[in-house]
Amino acid sequence: MAFLSHTTTRRPVAARSRVSTLHDAACRLTFLLAIGFAAALVFGLIGH
Repeated sequence: MAFLSHTTTRRPVAARSRVSTLHDAACRLTFLLAIGFAAALVFGLIGH
């Protein structure tokens, strides 16, 4: 991971890649939250 960031800092696209990494992390977090919510709903329905 550090090696990748070290190689990308030489390019002018470093700032954009950093933003895209943040955006990707936010998308993954939202995706995991949605999956967790759906799983909680399913388990709630099965429980009842």
